[in-house]
Amino acid sequence: MELLPKQLASNLPAIGSSLGIPLEDTIVHIRYFDSSTSWRWYVLEFDGKDTFFGLLISDHLVTAGQFTLTELQSIRNEDGHLSIRRDLEFSFRSVRDLVASEPEVVQLLKAPGPTDEAASSLVQIEESD
Repeated sequence: MELLPKQLASNLPAIGSSLGIPLEDTIVHIRYFDSSTSWRWYVLEFDGKDTFFGLLISDHLVTAGQFTLTELQSIRNEDGHLSIRRDLEFSFRSVRDLVASEPEVVQLLKAPGPTDEAASSLVQIEESD
């Protein structure tokens, strides 16, 4: 299975294009999963080459950040076969709607954003060290 067909790649928004849009309103376009673990990757944006911005979820981790197509293609199972699959049944939806199937995402929605007062004070604390 091709993880990122050209037609699908060409329809993904550019990295940074969702700035200013609340995370819960951002659209999730692709779901990847590891067939041998609990890891799931949700694609929100793409740089057009190799880097995605999205959500990464496992049993012990929920985070937003960058990951690459190259990284996904390098994950192999014990037999040496590609372990990552693109969910062909997944239809795009907002991050808010993703919470129904991935309740852990609520943790990200409750986290302060870069313009929130709590986040600003965290940055100030880090800068004063």
